[in-house]
Amino acid sequence: MLAFLTFVVFLISVLVWAPGFVRLGAIRTGIYWMARSWLWNYPLTSACPDLWYTGDPNDRKLFLREKIRLIRIWGFLRPFFASRGYDLFLNQEPSDVFGRLSPVSPRGSQNPGHPFAQNYYRNDDDATFSFFAPRVWPARDSQGRDIIIKALSGRNPPRELCALRKLNSPSLRQHPLNHTIPLIDLLVFNKEIFAIMPRWGSACCGAFSTVGEIVRYGQAFFEVVYFLHSHRMAHGDISGQNLVMDVAAPEGPDPYYYGGLRGVNRKYALIDFETMLIASDDEDIHSAYRQDLHDLATTLQPTLRCAEDMLPGLVSLLEDMKTLNSPLTASVALARYEAICKDLPDTILNSPVQAVSFMNALTTILLLRDMAAPAPIFQLHDSVKLTKTYEGYNRHYQPGETGMVKARYTSGVGNAFNFTYAIKFEATEKFNAIEEQSVPETSLEVA
Repeated sequence: MLAFLTFVVFLISVLVWAPGFVRLGAIRTGIYWMARSWLWNYPLTSACPDLWYTGDPNDRKLFLREKIRLIRIWGFLRPFFASRGYDLFLNQEPSDVFGRLSPVSPRGSQNPGHPFAQNYYRNDDDATFSFFAPRVWPARDSQGRDIIIKALSGRNPPRELCALRKLNSPSLRQHPLNHTIPLIDLLVFNKEIFAIMPRWGSACCGAFSTVGEIVRYGQAFFEVVYFLHSHRMAHGDISGQNLVMDVAAPEGPDPYYYGGLRGVNRKYALIDFETMLIASDDEDIHSAYRQDLHDLATTLQPTLRCAEDMLPGLVSLLEDMKTLNSPLTASVALARYEAICKDLPDTILNSPVQAVSFMNALTTILLLRDMAAPAPIFQLHDSVKLTKTYEGYNRHYQPGETGMVKARYTSGVGNAFNFTYAIKFEATEKFNAIEEQSVPETSLEVA
């Protein structure tokens, strides 16, 4: 009997210290995951110092191999997340590293309440997700609400873990200017840490119907940058892909396709804190603060300058923010923006915008929704044949001149499906804007 007990203790010791043993509490659970690791050929073991590294995209063979490895890691972890109430989306074609991920469990309520996104999906095809960031995977919780799971181990993510913990501490989470994505939970699998966050949609998708919608959009991001800097934090990567809003909408034929999504209760947030700097008391990160202001102005400019005629002083503010050696601070920038937008009458706030994108040179024609009578997203539900014609300017532009090029779509089935797509621009070099040929019967899927 003693010999048997000695053997059992020895066997347990070997298992506990085995390379494939996963420490999740109960030994029985660890043995299960050790066996699963063996069957999956130890997917969490990587020769690379960063488990979630995809390799150099220029080395296509290595890049594809690493992407396949990462897809297997998420598949391997599926039972772990299921035991915590999160059902991972599935890659229907595991060998297709660029395939979209699809939900398995049913959707929940259209309005699940904060912090979850308002749901405008028509079906689960609208909820599919592109696997482009190896650390990020979508899932649904037990109530059918879409969430994002992000791995926080590796080279830079520990910085993000510190940022998420600080931003979601009780004192800062309740701050009225803390427009950062809420943290729902942190899960630990062996040595890997995963953040659970609500899945919000891009703040750049969905047309701006009125000047007021543009003003509120800008206000939110001026506020959150001021909030970060006032607590000695610099984001380090402010860009369009890191601006989100609490809406889950299907992807249309163009990111500016949908109207009616930006009401007064819409919430905006910053995401992705891998490059976040959190300064100590004696650390000087003013250069990082200035870079944040530069990036904020560059990111917001395409939208804000569409309303510049209604917002005197806006262009000057944006130009000052883009000057890296400017003494401008986030608090001053926010104060100037609020002064520009203060006491705007309803006639201006409710006036329709004529463009939703501004650029400094004519490089392409961006699609742009005519907001004379914006239709809510849920009213657009049929596939319609649209006729496309162009309205161009067959002339020379000098540097500093402004203009607009339009593409008009008509369907013949009512105003809800008539669009004017245009781009407002300011010339930075001499060029011709030449009218293009009419292209009849262009087929677009109206979502």
